[in-house]
Amino acid sequence: MAAELIVRQTPRSLTAGEPNDALTQIVGDQFADLAGVFASRSEFQSKFSSSELLDNAQQIHAAGLSLNMLCQTYSEARLREIIENGTSLRCLFLKPDGRYIGEREREEGYPKGRLSALTAMNLTILQERVYERLSPEAQARCEIGVYDEPIRFNVLLLDAQLCVAQTYLPDVRGVDSPTLLIRKRRLSGGLYAIFDQIFRTLWERRLDHD
Repeated sequence: MAAELIVRQTPRSLTAGEPNDALTQIVGDQFADLAGVFASRSEFQSKFSSSELLDNAQQIHAAGLSLNMLCQTYSEARLREIIENGTSLRCLFLKPDGRYIGEREREEGYPKGRLSALTAMNLTILQERVYERLSPEAQARCEIGVYDEPIRFNVLLLDAQLCVAQTYLPDVRGVDSPTLLIRKRRLSGGLYAIFDQIFRTLWERRLDHD
């Protein structure tokens, strides 16, 4: 699978010298970790399914609005299975009853409460149908939080190597927004480090969810 190949290849430049795989030979170092650009999230998902991205991941960090890729397009049973088998998961949702989800509803032209209801439902799915059905040992690897800040990106980080970053634009739904595929190729700098820091900052400022 194309996504798995991108995730599993370990770039030699992370330790010494430049990697010698086909992707690097094509793009060199001129695109700062950028491995693909898609006009929309739906276009991206037509080429990379949730299963391709998540099935073999050992670490999943996700921050966005409703996290539909995890909660709507990926099997609950499979998500429980990979966590039981050792995958660690950290998820951040935009707070369903917060200020900024209301602002996003107005920006996308939705009735008040539309995105809040979807996000609350996805939080419930992850809490009740995934987390609460895990063994105590596996529950320690499944962390869920919310944040209440202006939303700029939906960020999915896999195994400290691959990032899927979807923008949020005025008047445009997330599914119709440009999406970047980013592959870490160096110890410091580059796009991967930027989006990793975005997630880390949001995680440090997260709020407990009810």
